[in-house]
Amino acid sequence: AVARQFAKLQPGCHLALLGRSLDASSRSHGSLLGVAERCEDLGAVATAFPVDHRSGEDTRDAIKTAIFHLGGIDVLVNNASSMWTSPVASPEKMDHLWSVNTRTTLVAIQEAEAPLRMSKGSIVTMSPPLRMCNTEWIRQHPAFTVSKYGMSIATLAAASSGVRANCLWPRHFVATEATRALEHTIPGA
Repeated sequence: AVARQFAKLQPGCHLALLGRSLDASSRSHGSLLGVAERCEDLGAVATAFPVDHRSGEDTRDAIKTAIFHLGGIDVLVNNASSMWTSPVASPEKMDHLWSVNTRTTLVAIQEAEAPLRMSKGSIVTMSPPLRMCNTEWIRQHPAFTVSKYGMSIATLAAASSGVRANCLWPRHFVATEATRALEHTIPGA
């Protein structure tokens, strides 16, 4: 949705789409190639870069490649995320949440910070406001919440170092494969 909105508002913009689901054969709704096609239909130039965000080095390399391919960067959107909303998470699940959510955001910001300073660009991270008073949500989803709060803190760190950086947290879920799965786990969602 974010990539399509950029394409719609800025025809001719160049987009680098990074994620794990290249899915060249079916070009499914959530695949990078499917999103790239929809963005190009709106007038953008979109390039898909497959990356395994569980690997910090893979993430770093993909971001460097994308920035080189684009010749710079104006906006970094940290949207990579893994969801695990159970109250109990195994150490392996915690590691997965940390690597995909928090570490990917930190690595992306580290790699993009200097080019963003040159372009006077911006960072937008899809992460929640730091509300420690919502203890019921935190109690029910501690591992997920810690990993998402880590994304918010990384973005605040970038903002305090002089890069324009903000977090965006939708008031309502945006329909994705992940949120459709989440709807089945949260009462009243």
